[in-house]
Formats: sequence, C-alpha cells, structure tokens
Amino acid sequence: MRYLILMLASIFLILGLASCAEKESQTNTDNPVDISQVNLDDFGVADADRVVTSRSSEELMILVNVAGLGKKFTNVDNQIKSALIQRWVEEALAPVIARGEASLLQRVELYVISVEDMNEYGLSDTPFDLIANVEFQPKGDVLIAAQAKSSSSNLRNVLKTISVSTLADKGAGLFADFETRLNWPDAFYLLEGRPQSFYFESLILVEDIDSYFYVVDGRSLPFPYKARSRYVEFFPEAGDAGNYEIKLKIYSGDNKHIIDKTLKLVVSPAKCAAPTQINSLVIGHSLSTSWPLLWADKLRSTENLTLDALGGQKFVWKLPGTPPEMYEGIYLEASSGFSLHYILRKGENPPGYDPIKSKEQLKSPFVYKTAEGAFAVDMARYKKETLKNKNVNLVILNIGDNDTWGLNLTDPSQRLQRVKDDANRLIDHIKELSDNIVIGYMMTINYSHNQHSWLLDYKGKYNHWDQKQRRHLFIKAIRELQNERQDFYIIPTDFTVDGANDYYNFSAAHPPTEATSDYTEQIYAWTLLRGCSQ
Repeated sequence: MRYLILMLASIFLILGLASCAEKESQTNTDNPVDISQVNLDDFGVADADRVVTSRSSEELMILVNVAGLGKKFTNVDNQIKSALIQRWVEEALAPVIARGEASLLQRVELYVISVEDMNEYGLSDTPFDLIANVEFQPKGDVLIAAQAKSSSSNLRNVLKTISVSTLADKGAGLFADFETRLNWPDAFYLLEGRPQSFYFESLILVEDIDSYFYVVDGRSLPFPYKARSRYVEFFPEAGDAGNYEIKLKIYSGDNKHIIDKTLKLVVSPAKCAAPTQINSLVIGHSLSTSWPLLWADKLRSTENLTLDALGGQKFVWKLPGTPPEMYEGIYLEASSGFSLHYILRKGENPPGYDPIKSKEQLKSPFVYKTAEGAFAVDMARYKKETLKNKNVNLVILNIGDNDTWGLNLTDPSQRLQRVKDDANRLIDHIKELSDNIVIGYMMTINYSHNQHSWLLDYKGKYNHWDQKQRRHLFIKAIRELQNERQDFYIIPTDFTVDGANDYYNFSAAHPPTEATSDYTEQIYAWTLLRGCSQ
C-alpha cells in the first residue's frame, strides 16, 4: 500500500502520535548546549531527504525524512535536533524569501518522519514513524513555532522555542516583502494603429526573470493581442482609442499562484482632434541623446500638431540611418552626465572640460551665479535668456537614475530621500516657467542582462543585479512622489525594453536604435494623450 505521508501525518497527530518511534531517553536532557560550537553538518544535514510542497502562496509544507541519518539523529541532544529542524526550515524558506514572497506566508508546517523508501514526491510503500511536527505562523519578519508536537516532552518544549527570520540577507530585508518588489504601473499607453509590447520583467524585482510567469486574460479587449512568456504585444486599430483592462495571473516558477492583478491600458488617438501647439522641454541624461530625435519626428508627422522643441542644447548626437533634416530645429536640455544633483547645483563645467569639443555641457542650464557669488537655480533668467520668453507647455523628465548608481543597497534611505527631494525641487522649478505645464516623468528602461557588457562598460564596478535593484528603488521613489504631488504623470517606459534580447553585447545600459524606437512609442502615445488634451 502506498502512503501519502503529508496527508497521513496529520492523522497520526490526531491519534496522539501513536506510531511515533521516538521515546524519551537519557541522552535527551534539558541541559543547555552551546549550539554555536556545534557543526550541524556533522549530523548529516545534507543526508536528510526533504520534500517541500505548497497548497498556495500562503501555505508551505515541509517534509523531512531522517531515516538515512539513523541513530545520528535519534540519539543526539534535543537542542541540536531543534537547531537541525530550524536549519531545514530556513533552507526551505530560502527560495521563497529570494522571490520576495515571504510576506505572503500565513502558515508553515514541518513534519519530521522516518521511513526507508520515501521518493521525491513524499510517497512511500511502507508505514512511517512520525518524530515531530511543528506549525509556524508569522509575527512581523519572523516565523514562530505556534504549535509543536512530539511524543518526547523534552523535544516538544525545545521545538516551541524555534523562530525563523523571513528577511533577505542582502539589504536587511529591503525586498523581503512581496509588495516592495512589485512595480505596478497606473496605466500603459498605446496608440491607435501601432503595435506595442509590454515586458513583464519590470513588474516584480527578481534576479532571474523566469522566476515568475504570467497568464494574460485580454478577452475584453476589442483589438488583438499576443501573450508570450516574457511579454504581451498589443495591436490596437483605428477607432480603438479609450480605456481598457487586462487581467494578469502571476505564478512563481514552481507553479504557485501568487496574485491576480489588473493592468490598465490607455489607447490614444493617432492625431490631435483640434490644432495643437506643443512647446516642449526635454530634460535628461545620456538616454536623452537618442529618443528625442525619433519622438520629435513622430510628432512633426502627426495631424493637427505643431512642435517647437525648446532648450539651450541643439540635438547633435547622430543616430544611424537618420537623415540630416530630422535634426533641424530640435533643442532640449540633455547631457550624458546629467543627474538631479548636478542640474540643481552645478553652475560651472568641471575644470578642464571642453563643452565645444564634447558638443554638450555638464553644467546645469538652470543654475546661475548670484550677486553674492554663489550658484542658484534661476528659472526666470533661463526663460528670458534661453527660451526667449516662450511659454513651455509640455516637459518630459528623463533624469534621476544616474543619482542612484553606486547606491548603498544595505542602507539606501538617505540617498533615496535626496533623490526624491531633488526631483520634487526640480518639478517646483519647472512650474515657474509658465502656467498649466504638463509634466511626464520617464521611468528607467530595463538594463542588459549580458554580464559581459557590464564588464566591458564598467570594468566590474557595477553589475546587472545590483543596478537592477537600484533602478527599482529609483522607480519606486518617483512613483511615491507622484502619488504625493498628483501634478505630474509617470511615463511607464520601464516596461518597453527587453533586457534579455534588445541590447548589443557591448552596451549594458544604452540600447541600440531599434530598442530606442520601442520605448519612444510609449513616450509618443503618452504625449498625444496628454499634449493634445490641453
């Protein structure tokens, strides 16, 4: 007869552990043991057979078969048994913590049994001996033993003292909570008659993007879509402008259902309904030396729309396959080294820097020397001298993530607060330029997964996983600011680039023109929706 051990274990407990083999012995005493001086590996931790199953994301079941350990386990002190059991629980929890799902757990139950022929599914052809059962329940960031059962009262008392942390090792639990790993957009923008892909990678912070998979339900959409393993592609058609929703079921890599979420889709008309004048100001770092050219070209070809791309920096960065006439009349405020910190404070280029040779400034276009000799932001002067008193009505920010490179992941709070404060100040200053400015803040695109590219670009100073965590923290900080202010929009470009496939092997953070065109579509759709509605 084949026994399903996890099901039968509870029956044995109800019967008072009648089949339990372990008896009180003279070797199991209440005398304290210094566990720190004990090498648990000597007791065959790795030799125990373990099966971990889950009924849902809220419940974890752990089965440990110690038959292979024999008297190594049964004769050892109860405190060492407790330490071994704690180790087994920690090992079972490790992948759950790594996925950021520990906060979802409501119950963890462990069975310690002894049976000679258990297979990898927890099945056996012979009866088993139940040695102990412990049920853990969450209390803050710790799982505590809520119930412990064993025929040995000494062991039972020791088991009741077990507690297991659910915090991740790195960053002291910075991403231990599943909610801290979620990055859910308020909306994703599409455009009539143009396909657009939404990449799942940015939804949940995880090192291995295949740790989760997504089931898409878009049956309510009036237009076609195709769901792939790592993204979903939408094909809105003419006349599909409006608001829609799709449903996503999220599963972990081991097929556990984690959560159901709804993604809002906003399809913008492909033209402005009435004649519209957009006076734009783009403020950005190195990525803004590419997409504004493609974006401006799309806007210039849009019916009922006229674009005046303002700023003090002429667009001089050449993109492959673009004709010279595309560059005419495009200005902005972008530089490869721009950060929020720089753009609010730096009134001078660094010593020895030649802006003419480099074709771009490193000093802020908004910072001027005061009568007292200090430097300060002066938007009135910028508007008069650079913009020639033209009123800006649309601003796109592509800046701030440079401020988080090198961020201390163990304690990022101080730097993140500075980034958030600086973004807040910059938006306040932008609003000094004119009334009723529409502001969109671009979220950082996915980085390349190719570690070779990171070594080529940054010589080991930065790596993909650390930078992915910093990027996630930056995005969360700006989203928090948007929720607080409610006077600017998020442009969800963080879902528009495939980090696994869209990069060349020699670039870690700057995608080629093809990928740039993909996230430019998102900016373009947002611009038509918000710019044409003024």
